[in-house]
Amino acid sequence: MQRIAGVFLVVLLIGASLGVARSAASEGDELLARTIAYHDPLGRWMQSRIKLTVEGRSADGRVTLRDCTIDNRNGDFSIAVAKDGVTAEQGWTQGEYWCRVGEDDHPTEAARREYSLSPDRARLMRDYMGYLWGLPMKLRDPGTWVDPRVDEAIFRGQKVLVIRIRYDPDVGDDRWRIFVDPDDAHMVGYAFYHDQEETDGEYIVLEGEVLVADAKIPRSRSWYRVGDDEYLGTDVLVKGAGF
Repeated sequence: MQRIAGVFLVVLLIGASLGVARSAASEGDELLARTIAYHDPLGRWMQSRIKLTVEGRSADGRVTLRDCTIDNRNGDFSIAVAKDGVTAEQGWTQGEYWCRVGEDDHPTEAARREYSLSPDRARLMRDYMGYLWGLPMKLRDPGTWVDPRVDEAIFRGQKVLVIRIRYDPDVGDDRWRIFVDPDDAHMVGYAFYHDQEETDGEYIVLEGEVLVADAKIPRSRSWYRVGDDEYLGTDVLVKGAGF
């Protein structure tokens, strides 16, 4: 459930056409600025250290509780997951990877495999948690391209405005759509696609809000498959704090 992208097309003509292109190019950026201003009105998210407790509910009824810390200032990250009464933790601190199973700071290779502990896994979870729970603020990251066009659409029966996002190839190649309320520009959902026809991907429905580090973060994210609307699961923000 972590990906990235969108489509960006700029046609530069001569004289007045150039002025039109520049004007149109501002529409997507202006809507994104409104959306960020709604969710992070004090502009503190990207300089905050965040603690989140997230309950993951899968379609088959399994529930997983994750406690994570995201330091947006220096990239430090930690995540703890309980399994069969044992808590496994891993993360990055000042560029160094670490992991722990229970009280053991040096778990065996077998334990690392059982609890999916590795530098790559910790890096993946850091990027995944930081990106999704940091939307829409993360859409100002380097390598992000905002389509100049803003579309109107119907998302889950609600009229929305659509921000189209793509990324530099070295960041990701999925196409993203951010669905926002036309009145106050808060996010109501988003979707990502793996193909040009936008038939292969997932969409996410957002509900509720939790105030974290003075930012309005969606309380729950429910995931569905594009095309057949298959329900995949829900992530619920049980609690969050900035410090």
